[in-house]
Amino acid sequence: MKKVLLSLLLASPMLNAQITINSIDLANLGDTVRLSIAPADQLDFLSTGPDMNWDFSQLGLDSQVVNDYRPVSETNAFFIQPYFGASADEAHQASYYRRIEGLGGLDTGTGISIDQLSMFSKLTNDAQTTVGYSASFSGIPVAIPSDSIETVYDLPLSYEKSWSGKGFSQLDLSAFNFAFKQFRTRESVVDGWGNITTPYGSFEVLRVKHIITEIDSVLVELDSITGPQWYGFETPLTREYEWIAKTEKEPILKIITSEFVMGVESVSAISYRDTARETPQVGLKENAISANALIYPNPNQGKLHIESPINFKQFEVYSLQGKKLISGSLDGSFQEIITEKLSEGSYVLKLIDRNTVFQKTFIKKD
Repeated sequence: MKKVLLSLLLASPMLNAQITINSIDLANLGDTVRLSIAPADQLDFLSTGPDMNWDFSQLGLDSQVVNDYRPVSETNAFFIQPYFGASADEAHQASYYRRIEGLGGLDTGTGISIDQLSMFSKLTNDAQTTVGYSASFSGIPVAIPSDSIETVYDLPLSYEKSWSGKGFSQLDLSAFNFAFKQFRTRESVVDGWGNITTPYGSFEVLRVKHIITEIDSVLVELDSITGPQWYGFETPLTREYEWIAKTEKEPILKIITSEFVMGVESVSAISYRDTARETPQVGLKENAISANALIYPNPNQGKLHIESPINFKQFEVYSLQGKKLISGSLDGSFQEIITEKLSEGSYVLKLIDRNTVFQKTFIKKD
């Protein structure tokens, strides 16, 4: 009988191992992680479940980025460290911060420029949370601690575990007629496990799905008669699909989608763990979420200007319900879109290049 059982086991195909992800497997202070950015092609990112074999070995390569997890102690001692350093309340004492590339040189339309945006995170044995942000406003460093702290991962991760998180952050520069509020919700579940193959190699992974909603509000003064006004807009529903392996610090593969119409998902970004390789876009600074593009004024009253090192070839404007309203061609690094035919309200602008898709919500005023 023992020989029969042994023969059956040897004859059976090798099964993938179901793993557990702990805090030691995620990025922390001092880590440096290289990612490759792939073209935002449509892939089979929906197939999932137990004992899966995902084959993404044919992923392309547009560019690479390096995420550097740096100490809070190197930030400004007067304007940043009191909010995220050792003297902050325990919940906001960040383990590290990471610079968010591709969002420098923004202009609020009120004479205030925004640069050096960074995200501060806290990693414990129980969770990874986002505790706030910082940025330079016209050269002045400003901390933006989150009033509600968003849970990114509820640790340890195992198959079929689910959790939710909420984050609320606000910045009050009302003295300069500018303020900003952001409210996010996150519903997450570990919905699969198995083996994944990418150009980086093959790994045992857990598959995590996040559903993220975000509502932003901005206070701006368009004219001296009406004074500062709040304008709110809801960004398209975002889903993030992650394949996470032990000790690799960041997902082996991450696919981000945006939902425009009736649950239809459009891939907006793909990134995967990798080693240093030559890329067709050497020196182009971008990350897995957005390209470096400046859209202004926002709100606008008939003309929307675009400045970017990427020569986008096409633009599309959608309603928040996903209906395409305007489309056309673009040429050059400084571009202009006429929006005067749009009714007052919020819209989604999509800029398209052969290898890059940039998406931004804007407000049209009459």
